[in-house]
Amino acid sequence: MSAGKPKRPFGVAVIVLLTLAIVSVTLFPLLALPSLPSWTVLNELEIYAAVTPFRVVNIVLVPFQLLLAFGLWYLRRWAWVLYMIQLGISMTVSLQAHFSGHGDADYVGMAINVLIVFYLNQRDVQQAFGYHPQQREDG
Repeated sequence: MSAGKPKRPFGVAVIVLLTLAIVSVTLFPLLALPSLPSWTVLNELEIYAAVTPFRVVNIVLVPFQLLLAFGLWYLRRWAWVLYMIQLGISMTVSLQAHFSGHGDADYVGMAINVLIVFYLNQRDVQQAFGYHPQQREDG
């Protein structure tokens, strides 16, 4: 990195890796399992390869997730904004699942999302993404 670019915070690299891991978990059952021999232990996971509306939405969102991971890696402000919007939507859906009682709420995912929101809102992280609040003169 050159001297003019901010250093990538370690937590941002972790978030990018987590995003890529989620993308790979989303794609793995649909892409890898059908090609495996019938005797493999992984065929026990065939239930995860079933096409459901939730899985279709996840597959459609994969290119968006990859774009966000790329943008976060290169500390683009638009990626920070879009990631925060995505986290807000994800937490809203999780809370709706919790309160409706119709779906299994992902409490671990909810906790991770809250931690990511708090982390991405730290001043030094926001500055790495090019956010420079205007200085207010009080007095």
